[in-house]
Amino acid sequence: MFDRRVVALDARTGAPRWSRTLPLLVQGQYLPGGNVLAHADLLLVPGWDLFALDRATGEVRWRYSPQAEYPAAAGIALDGGRVFSPGAQRMHAVDAATGAPLWVADVGERPFAPVAADGAVYFGTRARIAGSPVLGVGHAVALSAADGRVLWRTPLPGHPQFPNEGGANRPGALAHDLFIIAGRSGRVYGLDRGTGQVRWEHVGATAYESGVAVLDGVAVVANLRGDVEGLDAATGRRLWTTLLGSSVTTPIVADAGCALVTLGAVICIDAEGRIRWQSGGDAQAGPSYLTSARAAEGRLFVGSTDGFHALRMAR
Repeated sequence: MFDRRVVALDARTGAPRWSRTLPLLVQGQYLPGGNVLAHADLLLVPGWDLFALDRATGEVRWRYSPQAEYPAAAGIALDGGRVFSPGAQRMHAVDAATGAPLWVADVGERPFAPVAADGAVYFGTRARIAGSPVLGVGHAVALSAADGRVLWRTPLPGHPQFPNEGGANRPGALAHDLFIIAGRSGRVYGLDRGTGQVRWEHVGATAYESGVAVLDGVAVVANLRGDVEGLDAATGRRLWTTLLGSSVTTPIVADAGCALVTLGAVICIDAEGRIRWQSGGDAQAGPSYLTSARAAEGRLFVGSTDGFHALRMAR
């Protein structure tokens, strides 16, 4: 059975508080692999349609469901009372409190995993290859958070040997006046937040599919070869490489003083590239973790193949 539940657990004990099954909108599919965000007394959930659930009860308080497309097919972002949600070809802005549509921007390509701050929404795209359902090259895009107009659009081309392996499908990160995004071409770009101009470019060994996390001025990225790299966020200069040996595809998160990398185990890598600790994974006969990890209230929360876990963080 395809699981479509949103579940609330007590953060201290793990005891269930409520469970809500969202309607099946895409036959044969789980809920999309997006993030859940809290806004006041609501949980915002990308479930192909965009849902807002009551944080106390799980009741559906509003549902955004335009006819044009599935408006919540990937990760979402929240800023200034607006939630930004990518669909098949459009970015949607919705009032977080009411679900009322604010604007829809057709970007001509599939948008992914927005980051929103300071009146702008930043994200990567991938375009469909002509005559095929497969996605190819794309762009980094910035839209006005107020009205959805395009502020800038910068190409993210393909790899010389694999010209259709371009664009980006994981979240970028903001660092001062830069938007840093890692692409499927094996390149990481530092883009001027105001203009989209490429300020620096780092060429790696293979595709990046785990996004970017910025930790103490270091942009941490990981590729499909298992290289975790620390780049100077201001210049793109590679500062260090930590070899993990297996493809990293789950988004890296900067939290709890670490770049948290999920690779079966949860691995804490510091801003100097040192592995501070790791938990779980086959090597430690522990759970096989699948999701990005997040810290709150002195605990680290992460999902695995057999449940949801709260870990005591190392001091």
